[in-house]
Amino acid sequence: LRRDYGTLRTGKVNPATLDNITNDYYGAQTALSQVATILYPDATTINISPWEKNLVKDIEQAITQANIGVNPNNNGESVQLFFPPMTV
Repeated sequence: LRRDYGTLRTGKVNPATLDNITNDYYGAQTALSQVATILYPDATTINISPWEKNLVKDIEQAITQANIGVNPNNNGESVQLFFPPMTV
């Protein structure tokens, strides 16, 4: 329950949103934070820059399969997640 509450949004993106997403990295399921730099440039955007550029497609597929409510955008070097603004 505590983990589920940690993924709720309260006005800005929450880093815990990506905690349960893993990626196949040389045969081992590895957390995104272990294979990429995760930045939060503003309240509604997450930018995931993998350390190895060949992982971009794999990360995009892992996020799509995780079904976190956003579609990943791949620009060839990183994956961006644009969360819709909160409504009242």
